[in-house]
Amino acid sequence: RVYSHLDRTRLALIVRGRLVGLSVADIRDILDTYDKNGEEAQNAKALQVFSKRIAALEAQRREVEEALQTLKGAAARLTQSHSTAGIAAE
Repeated sequence: RVYSHLDRTRLALIVRGRLVGLSVADIRDILDTYDKNGEEAQNAKALQVFSKRIAALEAQRREVEEALQTLKGAAARLTQSHSTAGIAAE
């Protein structure tokens, strides 16, 4: 099959969108916006979708940071109690 420039551009957008975690529905909305309303409207829609994804990723990052801090604290306490127990057993 021979793909047009537009086809290749759309495929690239789909691949990049999936790589950053956009849903297929979000990607479809962005592409449909271009088809119905042109590039300016597509850019506005993409900005809206990207902003939403950025906010979700930042929230996830905060949750991951909190989980890491909790685990590191627990590991430090276990390491400390393990060292102390080893000294007491000698």
